[in-house]
Amino acid sequence: VSTQSTWGPSSEKRGPDAMFAPPPFFFPPPPPAYLPQPLAQQAQPAKLTYFPARGLGESIRLTLAEAGVDWVEDPVTTRDQWLALKATLPFGQVPRLEIDGLKLVQSRAIVQYLGRKFGLYGAGPVDAYKIDALLDSLEDVKKDSPMRAVFSGDPDADRKVAEYAEGTLKKYFAVWDRILRANSIPYFVGDRLTIVDLIIYSFIEQIVGLPHPTLNNFLQDYPALLNFMKTVASRPRIAAYMQSNKRHSFPPSPEVMQIFRSIMSPS
Repeated sequence: VSTQSTWGPSSEKRGPDAMFAPPPFFFPPPPPAYLPQPLAQQAQPAKLTYFPARGLGESIRLTLAEAGVDWVEDPVTTRDQWLALKATLPFGQVPRLEIDGLKLVQSRAIVQYLGRKFGLYGAGPVDAYKIDALLDSLEDVKKDSPMRAVFSGDPDADRKVAEYAEGTLKKYFAVWDRILRANSIPYFVGDRLTIVDLIIYSFIEQIVGLPHPTLNNFLQDYPALLNFMKTVASRPRIAAYMQSNKRHSFPPSPEVMQIFRSIMSPS
């Protein structure tokens, strides 16, 4: 398998550790240069306001965990709480992250803010471009996601999941797998983990975790992508977060689904 970059030559400097050439679908643990940086210094914990579920809040949690940022959860669990909160939000949507004296909204923008602040946005403008291009590809993947159909009880959900898996997922998983094969480490861009790894990881974990037989072992056909998922999950701070009580189950429990239904009820 060629290690020629899918993106073409880069003018950005890469350290000597980035030049090793592992076997195609096996990567050793990242060398010391790729390990997390020292814990971020904070006057007080950040606060994440979201529903008691992974959803759009999960990539934020993963980024906070990787950056070593402490945070507290502020779960939205009742309709009255949601209506009062919604009136204060610029776009009427959660998640919201309170950090650095700011109240940040829009999940992707929040993660991009954290990425720039904590050095998770690549080594320069070329890396940043590649990250943004991959994030745009993820938006294309999510356009037809059957997630809402599955959890809303849509009677046509099984067909929608099967068609989505056979069409959109296979197309983009193949592209992402090819990009990962072309890099010399098991991350998407450059010589280190970036926010695009955490955002795509969160999406894949949830979409292939849907309770549908089409998605069982779906990643087995994409070895580099499967190895990427294992690599991200094994990072020390990510692994610690996944073992903590801040980690929500997926699929959501019946109790959490009842919270969603009561909050989103039109009456």
